[in-house]
Formats: sequence, structure tokens, C-alpha cells
Amino acid sequence: MPRAAGASGKRSRSAEERCCHCPAKPGDDKRSRGPRTEFLMKLTLSNNKNVWAGLMLIVIGAAAILVARNYPFGTALRMGPGFFPVILGGLLIVFGLTILAIGLRQGESMAGSWSLRALIILPLSLVLFGLLMEYAGFVPAMLVLIFGSATASTEFRFVEVLLFSIGLTALSVAVFVWALGLPYPLIVGLD
Repeated sequence: MPRAAGASGKRSRSAEERCCHCPAKPGDDKRSRGPRTEFLMKLTLSNNKNVWAGLMLIVIGAAAILVARNYPFGTALRMGPGFFPVILGGLLIVFGLTILAIGLRQGESMAGSWSLRALIILPLSLVLFGLLMEYAGFVPAMLVLIFGSATASTEFRFVEVLLFSIGLTALSVAVFVWALGLPYPLIVGLD
């Protein structure tokens, strides 16, 4: 319902009537300020995937620079051992800042929930891979890594994963052991 004209003859519009291009006047929408808005802002930042991705890249880049701080840097023509980690760390920080800025502007939240099953099975598969590489050989370690990692999924299909594990293990043996000549025993005890 329109308001009555003021002394100047201009009609004053409420926040609901104002279009998105008109500037807001102080005090138009007092409901948007206060502790509830600050709480919602904190909630969206803690659940914003771009903010977390940006922070992760910044931390990894800073760690790379920190680790390489005592290595000789060299020049672009004669690179030292610290050149690559420092440059890569710097690029990671720049990309992290960019993604962080995008996350602060857009506010896209993370969808889904954490899978406890995946959080347990995936690190366990990696640890078993490391142990089996030493004590059983490359083939059993790869089979356990691939098969074990696939069991973390809710869409696990035994026959499909078994065939995929065998095929990927065969490809890994062809590339890493035969083509590249890495000295991994295929199966310990069958040399």
C-alpha cells in the first residue's frame, strides 16, 4: 500500500518496494542487522567449500615455501633446489587467495555429509599398501589398495571392482615395473 506524500511531494518507498538498483537508506531494513545475521555469516563461512579449498591451498603453499627456505634458490637459468618449491608454493598461495576471494563473494556451501566408512577404510588401505609393498610385493599391494579403496564407496559391486583391480594392477605392472624399470618385486618369494 503506497505511503502518503511527504512535505517535499516525493513518495517514500519501503525496502520491499525498492528495486534492486536503488540504494538502500539507513534504517530501511533493521531486521538484517544484529547477532542473528552475524551468526548466519559465521555459519556460512564454516560450511563454504571455496573458503576451505582456498585456505588449504594457502597452507600447503606456505608449507612448501617454509620447507624450501634454507635451500639455494638459484636463477631462472641455473635453478637451485629451492627454486621449484618456492615458485610452486607461491603459485599455490596465489590460487588459494583467488579461490578464497571467490568463496567469500559467492558463499557456495558444502553438500552432503562425511562418510565415516571412507574416513576409516581409505587411510587403512594406504597403510596396508605400504606394508604389503615391503612384505608381499607390488601385485598384492596394488590389489589391496584398489580393492580396499573401492569398498569405501556406497556403490561397491564385488565383480566390477575385482575386474577393475586386476586390470589396473596389470597396467601398473606394465608401466612401473616393466616400462620404467622400477625395482619392485612383483610377488615376494617368486623372484
